[in-house]
Amino acid sequence: MIMDGFLQLYLLVWKRLVPNFALRIIVRALCRQRLREIDHGSFELNHAVKMKWIEDVCARASIAGSTQTANEQHYEVSTKFILSCIGPYAKYLTCLYPTGHEILEQAEISMLESYCEKVHLTDVMDVLDVGCGWGSLSIYLAQKYPKSRTTGLSNSSTQKSYIDAIAKEKGLNNVETHCGYIITGDVNTFEFVETRRFDRILSIEISTWLRPASANYARESLLFVHMFCGTMSSHNLLAYFRSDLALTQDRNAKSGIKELEEDAVSKGLTEEEGRKAFYRFRVLYMACSEPFAFHGGEEWGIGHYLFKPKIRQQSY
Repeated sequence: MIMDGFLQLYLLVWKRLVPNFALRIIVRALCRQRLREIDHGSFELNHAVKMKWIEDVCARASIAGSTQTANEQHYEVSTKFILSCIGPYAKYLTCLYPTGHEILEQAEISMLESYCEKVHLTDVMDVLDVGCGWGSLSIYLAQKYPKSRTTGLSNSSTQKSYIDAIAKEKGLNNVETHCGYIITGDVNTFEFVETRRFDRILSIEISTWLRPASANYARESLLFVHMFCGTMSSHNLLAYFRSDLALTQDRNAKSGIKELEEDAVSKGLTEEEGRKAFYRFRVLYMACSEPFAFHGGEEWGIGHYLFKPKIRQQSY
């Protein structure tokens, strides 16, 4: 009966018969339900359940979960459609609104600059952008630091095609001197050559699809992690996943998510499946925006973490 009810609700959503205010009420109810589900009655029980989950995650054979599903739902969809939903820098994930009055482009730049500052980026660095999306960070870094090399790693062939086209358009196609290059590969299986060492590794929300894995760190490397979705991580989750890393900084931030622009339907979504995808994204954006506002913004948020390789004592 419950599944039938959800199916009927989705059918109504696809037909655009459920107004925004009703969808938001449903999302808030689901947020409250989720909080009840993860509350096992005491701090001790809650911690025990969390540690059991961490133990299970560490035992997995692969570092990423549901990569094919994620591609189908988020990353291999129409690029034209995605670009109609996001800002000029093509930042698919959280932006930063310091005053709350910024337009989307300003909020994109604010967050990108925040990454550069927190990970102490300078020119002449070898940078890895894990899960590079539609290239907002990779392209931004290639332009801001022309003497550095930025490598973007993505599961999505459509993302790679788009980023390569933008890099060529902006004259950033010289990978040996000043431009990053984009690699398409499964994060579960992709391996860099052993001699390749990165000065900075940035993982923007892709970490929530990952469990810990070794990486090609240089001795003075820093790993920057920005996370929220996917695993829906707690703020201290990464503290349990750092056998080779030492946490140097962690921060929280609040952000706003702009509603899907009304003209998105006219930009390539005229077929039935396209309409369904459009309305699914409509629900997705509300499902992402409501948790940030839940309980006055004090329940869910964004975490920024900066790691460095641990210095191991040499035994004699």
